Amino acid sequence: MNIALDPATMKMLLGLPWFSNCGQPCQLPGTLAVKNPKEAMKGISSTRWENLFLDRRGDFTTALCLLSIHSQEKPDRQWNPLAQEFKEKYLPALEPLWQKALEPLGLWDKPVLDDLRFVLLGIAVIDAYKEIIETPEFFRQLLTLYQTGHLPCGWKGKKEKGCFLVY
Repeated sequence: MNIALDPATMKMLLGLPWFSNCGQPCQLPGTLAVKNPKEAMKGISSTRWENLFLDRRGDFTTALCLLSIHSQEKPDRQWNPLAQEFKEKYLPALEPLWQKALEPLGLWDKPVLDDLRFVLLGIAVIDAYKEIIETPEFFRQLLTLYQTGHLPCGWKGKKEKGCFLVY
């Protein structure tokens, strides 16, 4: 079983219109717009957003570990090498794109950068497993928000019945 970062996904990430629609209405279902960069920063820095993302990623890694229990190939052991590859090969190319788009918005700040690094790493590594575990809707929606030029910056509501905060 060859688990690898998907070159098409990585190419797509490098070509996104990063944050080009921040501050514009988001027409996607399951979203609630924040009004300004200050609200975006507040949401992206919140423990609620961090905990929700960790919880969703934990749900995925639990499913991956359960699959590995019944597999000779132990696909869960690929997580750290995939994460390392993303950090070394793709983050250095993505960060200047983010900086160029976020500086004019006043959002090129450590909490935003830390969140982007963490969230996009999660999306990329989870995507690498799509042939053996379906990518959860939460991560597909997150990626769609980035693809449409928005910045996901929080969560409102309960885990199962909430919506993304977007700028």
